[in-house]
Amino acid sequence: MAKTDSPEHAVTHLLVVTDDKVTTNRLISNLRHEGLALRGDIASDKKQVTTLLTQDQWDVLVYYDTAEIALDELLKLLVKHEQDIPVILVHSTSSIAAAESVVTKNIDADALLMFRKGVRDIVPADRPNQLLVSITREAQQYAQKKHQRRMEIKQQGLEKRHKQLLSDSPLAISYIRDGIHLYCNQSYADIFAYTGIDTVSTTPFLNLISTAEPAAVKSLLSKAEDSPQSITVLVRKQDGNEAELLLNFTPVEYLGK
Repeated sequence: MAKTDSPEHAVTHLLVVTDDKVTTNRLISNLRHEGLALRGDIASDKKQVTTLLTQDQWDVLVYYDTAEIALDELLKLLVKHEQDIPVILVHSTSSIAAAESVVTKNIDADALLMFRKGVRDIVPADRPNQLLVSITREAQQYAQKKHQRRMEIKQQGLEKRHKQLLSDSPLAISYIRDGIHLYCNQSYADIFAYTGIDTVSTTPFLNLISTAEPAAVKSLLSKAEDSPQSITVLVRKQDGNEAELLLNFTPVEYLGK
């Protein structure tokens, strides 16, 4: 089975904005030869770019400054179509003196302006090997970024289901840190005769323990940070009654603590 969920096996969607299809086809071929799983497409003007941005999500965009569409206009289209992707600017030797040009050897004010606009790298057109390295690097970083986003979404889903299971559990469960309830479920509130979890969760844990027991419980809580502990104590309910309960403590991580 293909491991499509891993960044190493991701297919890079490369959009090249240029008026030179021959050079671009050779570039795509070389990238595939270097081992990059690639699906590439070419656009030269605003209409073609708009169509491709509408049809698909792209991972890396290579912009040749000889294309019919201006860089500023292209960047505005990316924002409009919510495509937050790395842009690599390929500048031609003949355009070095242009208004949005860069100096090959030194990063000058024009180059800094390009970076501020969102360009991730600037490569001279006569350095194809440098362009290959730049595209491969940006593709790998973007794939890792997408993979991390997917993992975060999965984790959020797991945490949501985990919390729902805790809420519905017939077992009385609570997370306690430094004697304060970080979370408790309804079954826990029911044990102490509270009608809802909000009131009991804002009550310090030791306030639920009989006046004769706090010292022993406090000592046990400090030990429970390192290893599971159990104790049978009298607890105080909200209605004023006391009951004997077996409390089991175990160290866990909750909300990063």
